Amino acid sequence: MSQPLQQVSSNSEDELLSEFSNILTPKIDSMGDSQEISDTELSGQFEKRIERTTSDSVTGEEDEKEQMQKLRSAINCHQDEFEVLHDRIQSLKSRVFDLEFEAQEYRNEI
Repeated sequence: MSQPLQQVSSNSEDELLSEFSNILTPKIDSMGDSQEISDTELSGQFEKRIERTTSDSVTGEEDEKEQMQKLRSAINCHQDEFEVLHDRIQSLKSRVFDLEFEAQEYRNEI
């Protein structure tokens, strides 16, 4: 009796994994590209800092503020992606519950 129920869950898990793969693969690929860009930007900024005199603390503070702003922006972007994924997970869990309920009703009719 619980065998068909497990089958539904297994299929739902496969669907979940497929959905995550479809969502995350492009994100991960684009994150790799953005990381390369960030590394290049950071490398360039590091070289600029070396060229500057150490007594130029105002510029150093501005660079630090700029870096903090970039980090905050990246964090906000990741939080938005997390919320989208969380909502999608909840939707899929709800669908699994509905399918399990329908399967149970079908078994009761038989």
